[in-house]
Amino acid sequence: MLNDWILVGVSGVTNGGKTSLVNYLQQVFEDCVILHQDAYFRSEFDKKHEMIVELNHANFEALSSVDWDKLLEAVATCTSEPPRGPNRLLIIDGHIIYNHPKLAKLFDKRYFFTLPREECYVRRQTRTYDPADVPGYFEKVVWPMYLKNLEEVKDTQNGIVYLDGTQDMRELHQKVLEDLQSFLKQHSSDDRN
Repeated sequence: MLNDWILVGVSGVTNGGKTSLVNYLQQVFEDCVILHQDAYFRSEFDKKHEMIVELNHANFEALSSVDWDKLLEAVATCTSEPPRGPNRLLIIDGHIIYNHPKLAKLFDKRYFFTLPREECYVRRQTRTYDPADVPGYFEKVVWPMYLKNLEEVKDTQNGIVYLDGTQDMRELHQKVLEDLQSFLKQHSSDDRN
């Protein structure tokens, strides 16, 4: 915990339910602070991107696609002040937040959405991205990078609660809510004494 803040990570597969969960938690814990990894993506033409030459497209699934210095600066700015309310939650969501070593070690609670490949593909087709997915991006980049990043997370991170994104979202929301409420209750008196 940083300066009495409880850092919560919500990560996992693209279109797995991260945004839905974060929006739900924001309604329940009105005084929480949310940081979205997507807000720290480098611009499409940033030279720091890893390019997929055969697709002529930046790899937005790689660590190089995010300005981690700015995201970590935002975390530091937020946690430099005491929490605004009793819940003390700083929630960070993003598909590769557990793959960045400095950020990954900050989380007190970790959640990770999974989906089968076909369900992920179907859901991704309903979304609009900027820049738009080019033909072959899912098959050549999105899914293989998800599997690679997931294996890395399994090898390096402990205490992750895995969430099956095909399950009823209300049930998943309730499961996470109960887990967070238990964690908050457990740490409410311990940390302030």
